[in-house]
Amino acid sequence: MSISLKANSDGSAEILNGVISALKINTDGSLEGTTIDEKLRKDENIILGVPYVIQGTETYIDFGIIPEGVKRITVMFDGVSTSGTSPIIIQLGIDNSVFQTTGYKGQANNVDGRTVMSSGFVVASAVIAAETYHGSVCIDRVFTNTWSERGAVMQNTTVGNGTFSGGSVNLSSDLSGIRITTVNGTDTFDAGMINISWEF
Repeated sequence: MSISLKANSDGSAEILNGVISALKINTDGSLEGTTIDEKLRKDENIILGVPYVIQGTETYIDFGIIPEGVKRITVMFDGVSTSGTSPIIIQLGIDNSVFQTTGYKGQANNVDGRTVMSSGFVVASAVIAAETYHGSVCIDRVFTNTWSERGAVMQNTTVGNGTFSGGSVNLSSDLSGIRITTVNGTDTFDAGMINISWEF
């Protein structure tokens, strides 16, 4: 393992661990994590996160440190399952580990009807514990701290059953992260993989 120090023109510095990881030291002394691979992909305007493989005990899954200037976030579900029937929702982070839990507008529709929830974007309603869920949800910046959501997340085996969703929310501060959880907050995720990407 090799460690090197890179000085930036803005007065900040970066500690490089070989060619893989970096820790940026900002001019105010704060630290910012990043990766060389992410920097290269940022130049292409799209960054793909690291897939999170569900362990089976999580009541929520967080993706943090979303950089400033992001215009679109996509959340991708592959074979995701939960232990219960509570709808799966996405909440937006506004200050590191703080997530906004009110003010979401819109609805999710499936063959069983519609679901309206103000605590988050509903991306899978009429949840069945034995099912797995597949699809993606896009979250776009409308203006400043206002974001819109649209998604299509389908069940794997139940014929004709999936969730189409759309909504918006006005955050109280800058977007900082994404949380995937359930409405009751107690059902656990027990299978599958989730990833996100973001665009500038």
